[in-house]
Amino acid sequence: MKLCRFELLDHPDEVRSGIFHDQRIYETDGRTGTEIHELSAIRLFQPLGSSPSVRLYDLYSGDQGQQELLHTYVNPTLVTGSNSDIEIPADGSGWDVEARICCTVTDRGSQIDRSEAAEFVLGFTMMLCLVSVDEMESAKSTGQPQAWARDLGIFVGPFLVTPDELGSIERIDQTTFRWKYQLKVNGEVIVDGLDQPEVGMADLIAKASGRHEVFPGELFALPPLQKPALEMSTLGRTLMAGDEVILSVEGLGDLAANFG
Repeated sequence: MKLCRFELLDHPDEVRSGIFHDQRIYETDGRTGTEIHELSAIRLFQPLGSSPSVRLYDLYSGDQGQQELLHTYVNPTLVTGSNSDIEIPADGSGWDVEARICCTVTDRGSQIDRSEAAEFVLGFTMMLCLVSVDEMESAKSTGQPQAWARDLGIFVGPFLVTPDELGSIERIDQTTFRWKYQLKVNGEVIVDGLDQPEVGMADLIAKASGRHEVFPGELFALPPLQKPALEMSTLGRTLMAGDEVILSVEGLGDLAANFG
């Protein structure tokens, strides 16, 4: 299933839940269907509601050359849905985006073994995270936390896709997929790729639950999908006001980010 949260354009500020199917939204009350809506009649929110936490994972090389999986927490209140607008901050320059695949869990748990992690996955979604290139490079070079460089704006959605919906996607194991993806800026294709994952969602969940409990609704984001820096791409510059970025991932849909 492709789960979503939305409002009707003629009844704003009333959050509803539904299932996306055949280009329509089937509204539910949690138990049964209630109404059917055309996409033109609704505005999507981010599909998770208010997440208790948002973890962005990255792979780093350790002292002995081994790969280490570490995470940064970012502010959950920054999360918004597809086609939302975020203003590019005036106090800086060099804005880019990280494109990530995310998941959330359906139950609380601690010390979750990697072999058991698939049982905890409720669904998958996408993320576009606005980042300051200058602040990110400074943080990496000085060993400082990278949260400030990402504390700007996060788009998540458009749907939360349950694992049973992903039968046609090539997978390595139950939570590790080879995602086909495309990133566009203002309609121009920046990258058209196939993810070659080094870690899967099971690794993230096992790592997170090893120290303390994980809870339903927490958002876990894989390391970024590979893409060129925007200023080194065919775009030839970093983001600016008026740009639209669209991340498309096979099986997950299209996530649109608008920058003002």
